[in-house]
Amino acid sequence: FNIPIYRRNLLVMMITWSFGSFAFFMVPFYLKNVRANIYYLSFATEIAEFLASVICFFIQKVMTLKKSLLLFCLMIAAVSFGMLFIANKMTDEDQAGETNNLNVGLILLTNLGIVSAFDLAYLINPELFPTILLATAYGYCNILGRAVTIVAPIAAVLPQPWPL
Repeated sequence: FNIPIYRRNLLVMMITWSFGSFAFFMVPFYLKNVRANIYYLSFATEIAEFLASVICFFIQKVMTLKKSLLLFCLMIAAVSFGMLFIANKMTDEDQAGETNNLNVGLILLTNLGIVSAFDLAYLINPELFPTILLATAYGYCNILGRAVTIVAPIAAVLPQPWPL
């Protein structure tokens, strides 16, 4: 085995897994701060999760998992950056009527990227590690991911723009 390559891959996957896990569990806590119809927000997150599963199924036939993981991470960054500009409108009760659909759309896109990235983190591990190290790699990723995810509910209620 070429152990240094596996160590580097493990470190990258642990960071990616932690990012995906943290964001995946922070979004539901963050929704209570967004001024929009909670039913629309819930529906948007569920649609995003379904679409992410379908997209992950088909995207692996079009591009490599590494490229698709990068694509979805860039998507999350772009949508979150866009949300920074309207962060005060997203949580301000006076502006709720004006940006309701925009908030729902941004949450849908953000959750679509997060769920896709988290799903791809599961799918990419067998490509990076031999079978004999695969369960250990999943274990390390899951331990760090869960440890980081403990902070998600706290981060979701921080004042704007920190949760984004």
